[in-house]
Amino acid sequence: MKVQALMQSKLQHLGIPYDSVKVFGSTIHVRCFGRDTADTWQQTLGKIVGGMKVKMVPSMWEAAQNKGTCLVPTMCKGFLISAQI
Repeated sequence: MKVQALMQSKLQHLGIPYDSVKVFGSTIHVRCFGRDTADTWQQTLGKIVGGMKVKMVPSMWEAAQNKGTCLVPTMCKGFLISAQI
């Protein structure tokens, strides 16, 4: 099993809510909806990557189910937490 897939699996089983977790190369991206959850992810990733920079920015992404038109898609608001290993 690849190291990235193993890391992604372990992050998904931490018990912290998320919309998506992606591990690619030496980067971890976590999308979540609430600010408290984003703070928790930021602290957790900070402990995992050992003091490297962990950034949290407000973000928007397309919802899984579009209830609008193709020109005005349904969007989700939340936070993107990014860390470099």
